[in-house]
Amino acid sequence: MFFLFGYLLRRVGGAEAASNIGLREARGQWAGFLHCDDLWLPGRMARLWGEMKTTDAVLIVHNSVFVGPDGRQLGPWTCPLAEGNVPPEQFMERLLIQNFIAPVSPVFRRKAALESRWHGSCDLACPDWDFWLRMGTLGPVRFIDETLTAYRVHPESQTVAHARLADEWEQQLTIVLDRHLETWLLRENTEH
Repeated sequence: MFFLFGYLLRRVGGAEAASNIGLREARGQWAGFLHCDDLWLPGRMARLWGEMKTTDAVLIVHNSVFVGPDGRQLGPWTCPLAEGNVPPEQFMERLLIQNFIAPVSPVFRRKAALESRWHGSCDLACPDWDFWLRMGTLGPVRFIDETLTAYRVHPESQTVAHARLADEWEQQLTIVLDRHLETWLLRENTEH
């Protein structure tokens, strides 16, 4: 399974391209990503299923936990949100400060993701942050204050393997920040 996944990633141009293919080929109303080294914790799908059937949100997020290569918990990855629906402007305001969403955490409406171009900028070092910010402008975000996934940290991870120099990383973060800060400022000025 890992060999096939690695082969597919190399053949189509990386995780973002493979994610785009999967998203286009999927048929459900909701989608989410599970990278080969991350985990969905017991009870996650049952908990999310209830939310997906009743919410008008375009994005559902929850807390996660960092785990080491041996599966030992290293610490929490929490969202600074209150349980329930979060208005787009509040979500964007907090997410512009820091990407507090573990890539394995969200589920989102597939149609909205396709329309907002999931990983539209494959050259970005932080395409997930860019995507969550785009999705967050489309409607309310539903936050579940529970830890339902685990994000694995290890030396062979894609994040570590594609580590960038500090100045290049800063440039990449600035691209995303500039792109969405203007949108947020326009929304704030319009509402006040």
